[in-house]
Amino acid sequence: MTISPIPALDRTSLTFKADVDAFFGLQLPAFAGEANALAADVTTKQATASGAASTATTQAGIATTKAGLTAADAAATAADRVQTGLDRASATGSASTATTQAGIATAKAGEAAASASDAATSAATATAPVAPATHAATSKSAPVDADELPLADSAATFTLKKLTWLGLKATLKTYLDGFYAAKGTNSDITGLTGLLGPGLTPVGAITHFPFNYAPAGFLKANGAAVAVATYGLLAAASYCGDASNPTAPFGYRCNNTDGSGRSITGTYIVLPDIRAEFIRGWDDGRGVDSGRILGSAQGFSVEAHAHGSSALAGANSRPVGGGSSESATAGSSTGSYGGSETRPRNIALLACIKY
Repeated sequence: MTISPIPALDRTSLTFKADVDAFFGLQLPAFAGEANALAADVTTKQATASGAASTATTQAGIATTKAGLTAADAAATAADRVQTGLDRASATGSASTATTQAGIATAKAGEAAASASDAATSAATATAPVAPATHAATSKSAPVDADELPLADSAATFTLKKLTWLGLKATLKTYLDGFYAAKGTNSDITGLTGLLGPGLTPVGAITHFPFNYAPAGFLKANGAAVAVATYGLLAAASYCGDASNPTAPFGYRCNNTDGSGRSITGTYIVLPDIRAEFIRGWDDGRGVDSGRILGSAQGFSVEAHAHGSSALAGANSRPVGGGSSESATAGSSTGSYGGSETRPRNIALLACIKY
C-alpha cells in the first residue's frame, strides 16, 4: 500500500490561495486517511506475526504505534492551523511545516512496513522446528568449546537462544564443585574434578583384582614412578605434600623413573608398592601400632613368648605338631619349627591404584 504524494505549494502562483484551501480542505485529510489506512494495514500484519512469536509481536506493535502517532500528529497540526483563523496569505509557513511533517509520517510509515516485514520473518524463524532439525542432524562424539546447543530461555518467554559447549562445561563444573566441595580431604583437591575420575571409584583408591594385569583406569600398585603430566588427577590425589616429600615411602614427587631425585616440582610421582603385602589399618593416634607414618612398611614379627620345659636327668622328648618333636635336656632349648615367615591363610590378588 502506498501514500499519494502531496504537491508542493508555490506562493508566487496566482492560484496560491486556492491551492492552500485545497491543501487543507482536501489533500491533507486525504493524506491523513491514507496514513491511517496504512497504519491499520501494518497493525493487521503485526497481529498475524504476533501469533507466531511474542518477541516479534512486540516489535511490530512498537512500529504500529510509531506510525499511528506520527500520522495523527500531522493531521492534528494541520487542523490546529485551520482552526486558529490565521491569515491564509501567511499559510505558506504552515504548509511547509505540514509538508515536512507529512514527509516524516511517510518515512515512519515505511519504517512501520519494514518492521512488520521483519516481524513476520522473525516469527517464521522463531517457529522453525528446532527439535526435528536437531534430531536429524549428524552426531558429533567429541564436542569442542566453540560448539553451540539450542536453548529455550524461560526468562525470555522461551525465546530460542544458544549455549556453547564451553559455557555448559563451566556451568556444570561450578555446580558440581560446590556440591562436592565438602568431600575434599586434601588441600590440593577441590570438588568433583579432583575427587573422582571416570566412574565412581575415587582417584587413588587401592583395589585388588583376580587378574595378572591392571584393568582400564587402574595402574599396578608396584612402586613405579609415573609421569605427573599423564596421570594428573592421581598425582594430585596421592601427593604426600611438600613437607613429607623428602621422606614419604610413596606419593612423593621426583625427577627420575626409578624414584630418585626427590623434588616437590618433580615430573614423576611414586606409587605405593603393595606387592606381597598384607594391609594393616594406620594407627592414626590410637596407640595400638604407634610410631609409624602413613604408608610405612613393617617387617614380620612374632609376639614375645616362652616355651617352658622341665629340667630332667638325661634327655627327654615330646611330640609337637606337624609330626616333629622337640627335645629338652637340662640346660638345653627347644628345637626350630616353622617356615620362613609367620602368616595366616591367604590368597594372592593383584593390588592396583585408580588414576
